Amino acid sequence: MQLTKVIEGKTRLLVPDLEPFKDENFPSMGPDVFYNPQMEFCRTVSVCALHAFTTECKNPEVCDALAASGVRGLRYANEVGCQLTLNDHNPVAVDLAKQNIERLKLKAEASHKDANVLLSERRYDVVDLDPFGTPAPFLDSAARSAKKFLMVTATDTAVLCGVYPKAAKRLYGAKTWRGDCVHEVALRILLGKIAKTLALHEKAMEPVLVQSSDHYLRVFVRVSKGATKADKCLSQLGPFYYCQKCHEHNLDGREHCDNKYCEAGPLWTGKLFDRDFCKAAKRKARSYDKRVQKFFDQILEESEGPSLYYDIHKVASKLKTSAPSTDKLLTKLRRAKIKATKTHMASPALRVDCSLKDLKQIMSRL
Repeated sequence: MQLTKVIEGKTRLLVPDLEPFKDENFPSMGPDVFYNPQMEFCRTVSVCALHAFTTECKNPEVCDALAASGVRGLRYANEVGCQLTLNDHNPVAVDLAKQNIERLKLKAEASHKDANVLLSERRYDVVDLDPFGTPAPFLDSAARSAKKFLMVTATDTAVLCGVYPKAAKRLYGAKTWRGDCVHEVALRILLGKIAKTLALHEKAMEPVLVQSSDHYLRVFVRVSKGATKADKCLSQLGPFYYCQKCHEHNLDGREHCDNKYCEAGPLWTGKLFDRDFCKAAKRKARSYDKRVQKFFDQILEESEGPSLYYDIHKVASKLKTSAPSTDKLLTKLRRAKIKATKTHMASPALRVDCSLKDLKQIMSRL
């Protein structure tokens, strides 16, 4: 396998050289070790999130359970500081991890095991799951292993966003949704699955940050121990309600017309962000590029917004008019004492603390 040197974030690394495979069906015809440079933004957001967590837990033990090239975990150790275990079932990936650990002079361990076996045997402060596809097969062992913090990526967005409902029922135990607010519903279904899995081990979760970017979903949750906490966490699972007649949607089941609501879920109905955690992550983001800084600026605004959002183009289409400026609409809503924020999950879209009927009335006046 050919290797090349790259600088990602603030870390110099040896990674697989992708140049010979540029015309191939990546990643199935890629190098012996999987490496996706397009996920650099995702990894940088995760570095910022881990930094925020270290304000609560100094020098945590972190396991990158599906490490592949190891870039994510190596950046954690080099740019944040932690006790790191890089694990992969691919021996070539483990050898590459050892090379990078030695080059960077990190106090880290390279492990060659099945991820579920390792996570069943050992406990870590932080477990990071970044699989190719669904995280579902690894969630039980990750829930068993994680003591304080869990980070999970899902790249099976077609499943979580309602394209394959049978697969979603099988993998996540939930009915999915393909309409408005689809990415938030998908994130909440993923969180619901994590909450139920943690509860099997008498653990509870508290989401502190969620991310819907490009082709993936990613969630960051605090983990705590206790049956009572787990029961309280499970009480925050419920349905997503949607009316196919008036197009209202909510998490509390309040009906706004005489048509019966459709339901998706069960899913997480609680908060998605911890503002103080996001502030701490943003401080770390200042040392990275503008896209990362802009993301956390948006997250801080969004962390104070209501649950669920509306796509402004879709609402305008229902009104048979053109979509107004999002900023002008925000100003109008706030002048009407309606809480509203933008969302990073869709654009143009707004989280609004009012009914769709009220939103339409305000939009029709613009």
